[in-house]
Amino acid sequence: MTEDRVERDLAARFQRLRDEDDSHAPLFRTLYDAAHRKDSLPRRRFFMLIAAAATIPVVVAVVVLRRPAGPARFLPEADANAIAAWTSPTESLLDTPGSELYGEAPAIAEPIPEWIFDSNAPSSTTPPLSTPAPKGVSS
Repeated sequence: MTEDRVERDLAARFQRLRDEDDSHAPLFRTLYDAAHRKDSLPRRRFFMLIAAAATIPVVVAVVVLRRPAGPARFLPEADANAIAAWTSPTESLLDTPGSELYGEAPAIAEPIPEWIFDSNAPSSTTPPLSTPAPKGVSS
C-alpha cells in the first residue's frame, strides 16, 4: 500500500513540473511566425556578415601558419643511408617457395623458322609420309 502512495506522489510531482514548464514555454505558432517574418531577414544578413568577417582572419592565419618558414631541409647523408638500409620487420614473411623466380624474366624461346610455315617447301627434317599397307599384303 505504501508503494502505491509513493508512486502516486511521485507522479503528481512530475505532473506539477511539466505544468510549470508548459506555463513558461512560448507558443509554437508565435515562434514560427517570428522566424518567417520579413523583418527578421536583415537581422539574419547581419549575423551572416559577422560570421563571414570572423572567418577571414581565421583563414588568413591558417594559410600563414601552414606556409614553410624557409627552404626545404635536406637530409644529411647519414640519415639518407639509414633510410636506404632500412628493412621491414616482416620481410621474412615474403620468402616463400619459388620466390627466387619472381625477380627473373622468363627465358625466351628461339624464333620459329619461316620454312615451317611454307607448305610447298620440302622438309629435310621430317620423314616422308607413308601410307600403311593393306592387311595381308607385304611389300
